[in-house]
Amino acid sequence: MQFDNFETLVAEATNPHNLAKAEAYLKTRNLKAFDEAGYITYAEIYNFKIVDSLIIPVTSPEGEILMLDTKSLQTNDYLKVTKPDTHQTPLYNLTKVVKHRIITEGILNAQSLIQNLDGFTVSSTLRASMNAKTYHILASSVTDTIITAFDNDAAGVSATSELINFFKEFYPNIKVSILDFPYNDLNEFLIKSKANTFKAHILNQITKFQTKDEL
Repeated sequence: MQFDNFETLVAEATNPHNLAKAEAYLKTRNLKAFDEAGYITYAEIYNFKIVDSLIIPVTSPEGEILMLDTKSLQTNDYLKVTKPDTHQTPLYNLTKVVKHRIITEGILNAQSLIQNLDGFTVSSTLRASMNAKTYHILASSVTDTIITAFDNDAAGVSATSELINFFKEFYPNIKVSILDFPYNDLNEFLIKSKANTFKAHILNQITKFQTKDEL
């Protein structure tokens, strides 16, 4: 099916039939359905082809859909669909300035924290590799601390190191802490452990940086 804009595609992805498919997939990731997530069997938009995929719209703070983060249920590959003329930098769940923010690479990793912890602000950069513009946007979204929870692979380790160095140079007043966890990413940790184990481990890590009431 051909779509001319993100809004109509998201409306199709979130009809009851497709929502049921999205929910079934998220259950395999030990996640509940969440408002943004939907499913598309096949779609063409802005010269992108989306096939048998979970669909998650990424919006600006004003609510405009800037990008579709899609995950193929056949190959597990991600495809980030953007408008040809957009100049904004999409970031997931970056809608307000907070004292502390946890940042992950992927949205399902962010949701692993959001759905299992109360009172914490979690966002996603949508990729490990970031540029100076992304760093500046992140800096403007917090007043105290960024806690990184990037993947435990070469790209994630490199991204964490680069972010720390950038903030040391340009934003020394903002602390950068690293969330330690087993497995490649947070969602894999959630899948391979009990939810209570996942929650206890993350809370133990975070309370090393500041109390929950501060977040």
